[in-house]
Amino acid sequence: MKKGILVSLLWMYCQIAMASSVADDDSELFLFFDEEELVEIASRHLQSLNKAPAIVSVVTRREIRNMGARNLFDVLRREAGIGVTLNHFGKYQIEFRGNKHVDAANYKLMIDGHSVHDDLSAGSSYIFDKMSIENVKRIEIIRGPGSALYGSGAFAGVINVVTVNGEDIDGTTVTAGGGSFGTQHYNLLAGKQSGDWDTAFMLDLYDTDGAELDVASDLFLHSGKTQFNLKRLDAGVKLSYKDFSFNSRYVSFDRGPYVGVIGALNDESEVNQTQYFLELAYQHEISKKANFNARAYQDRVPEFDLFWEIISETDYPGGMIGNPMAEMQSHGSELQFDLELAENNFLTIGALSEKRKMKDIKHIGNFDGRLFIGGAPNPAFGAPLGALTDISADANWLDISKTERDIWAIYLQDIWNITDTLDLTVGVRHDDYSDVGSTTNPRAALVWQFHDDWDLKTLYGEAFRAPSFAELYLLNNTAYLGNTALVPETMKTFELSLGHTISSNDTTRLTFFDTALKDKIQALPQGGGLSQFGNSAGSDVQGLEFEFEKQFNSGHSLYANLTYQDAKEKNTDKPVADVANRKANIGTNLVVGRHLNVNLNLFATSAMPRQSADPSYGITADPRTNATAGYALVDLAVIGKELHEGLEVRGSVYNLLDKEYVDPALAGSVTSDLPREGRSLMIELSYEM
Repeated sequence: MKKGILVSLLWMYCQIAMASSVADDDSELFLFFDEEELVEIASRHLQSLNKAPAIVSVVTRREIRNMGARNLFDVLRREAGIGVTLNHFGKYQIEFRGNKHVDAANYKLMIDGHSVHDDLSAGSSYIFDKMSIENVKRIEIIRGPGSALYGSGAFAGVINVVTVNGEDIDGTTVTAGGGSFGTQHYNLLAGKQSGDWDTAFMLDLYDTDGAELDVASDLFLHSGKTQFNLKRLDAGVKLSYKDFSFNSRYVSFDRGPYVGVIGALNDESEVNQTQYFLELAYQHEISKKANFNARAYQDRVPEFDLFWEIISETDYPGGMIGNPMAEMQSHGSELQFDLELAENNFLTIGALSEKRKMKDIKHIGNFDGRLFIGGAPNPAFGAPLGALTDISADANWLDISKTERDIWAIYLQDIWNITDTLDLTVGVRHDDYSDVGSTTNPRAALVWQFHDDWDLKTLYGEAFRAPSFAELYLLNNTAYLGNTALVPETMKTFELSLGHTISSNDTTRLTFFDTALKDKIQALPQGGGLSQFGNSAGSDVQGLEFEFEKQFNSGHSLYANLTYQDAKEKNTDKPVADVANRKANIGTNLVVGRHLNVNLNLFATSAMPRQSADPSYGITADPRTNATAGYALVDLAVIGKELHEGLEVRGSVYNLLDKEYVDPALAGSVTSDLPREGRSLMIELSYEM
């Protein structure tokens, strides 16, 4: 089957190579639209936002800088339909339209079109949650399904972080700064275009002690402080020469446990991880009506080292230590053909093949880690061994015989300009996984520009997420157990969106969405504090998103987005846990004279309901309330521009009013919820040479 697909694509290449005609170049779009009005993520081709066959937003480099964003999640929190929270062991969770996942596996994160999710969790939040955004040119965000183009993980949303080229940098920029919690930040950005060569380089160093916040009551009813120290190195290189391009990213970090892997405070845990990717791409115009794209890539996690003090020495002799380790590696290739069949019809066909695996999986611990013996529960599980011992032979944390998968996929998309004002996009993708089977996901989008400034989008799409290696094969774990019977979770989404756009200066959009999630993969309690991953019935979510932005000739701007959603579990009709049904962002950007820019943002969220299993699995005698309280946060960023030639000073205050708030803790972990940081300050100087 795979060979047949590749042969067919090569045959098509030969046929297309003989074609010749005239077509418009994407670059012509920049003559008529500003950067923030164009997007590529919705169809893999550059389009204006109001014609894109998806609900898409674009955040530009200027906007990122003006808002004082420290990382990607600072940007995402300001978007309609998106929520950002933190769990007890320090992973950020992104909620798209009522869909949330503990490992942030409910959306696809890409850097320059390259997926950066790891194979163990199928998420990106361990390593890329706080990646540097100093070299970001734009961030494109789809709210809604994307599996018809991007496969597994493009489930509730898709994010593509587009980084700058040498032409965009044209020199060297040095940034240095510091702030609250002993934070230090240093960045070097360099790039140049010379003839057919374009080179860009980024190096970023970040070090913080993190906020030490009061935890009133952990899993064992102890009080104490969070530990969220972080040291991170982030580097990237981009090269291009004529039709060839090379892209790479390397991220390495050491961080503290926040609270702890099971919600028990401790003072010894440390998470170490390194991840990088290399990608070589070739893009060639075969004729004026046909393009060919090819890429080959490798991803690797050479260091995955989680030193967890699961239970502190207060409740376990010497402290219960579990130290799972592994390496992850994958490689793949993709071919894509674009063909203008007629003046009003544009076809895209592509195929990819990947091989993913984990190796060198081992487990160091100081306790009897065998959860089962001969299929029966081990009564001695957790018994002290006295010293750290390699327990991999009998109590490895992952089934090492199964952590390998082959993936292949083929996708097809047709964009048909029915009239000057009516566009139809249809597409379908088939994915096959060697360990969990195959799935086919279609989509259709009808975009009607019924007036010069008005558009109406009617969208339908299906999406899926394949279970991760952890969800399938986790063994001998103190909290979670894998399940080889899992099937991919699926989602069907209908959207209706009305937009009003007067260039990039005045935009308004109202979107209705209806999603049906089936076979949701989640940890299901098994008793005794142990959960096993399983497929639940899923959830249904309906909602409205309102977005508004007004830019004035003076450079000032006003913006607002409001989200209302009703998320219910299919089997119980109860509210989906840890998901707010109302969120809002309201803000302004003010340009004061030639040298000063002021950005002020108010973010507000309503209460988040508890899991139905709450309160606390009987651990505490003081049950928690039915929901965490809503809250409002104010952020302020002030930039002094061109104070001296090439010099810029930026001051940012997060949570300006020092609001006390918490994120909801999972049932059976921290009993008093998860405290979030109060007011914090960051000051940075940038010098462009």
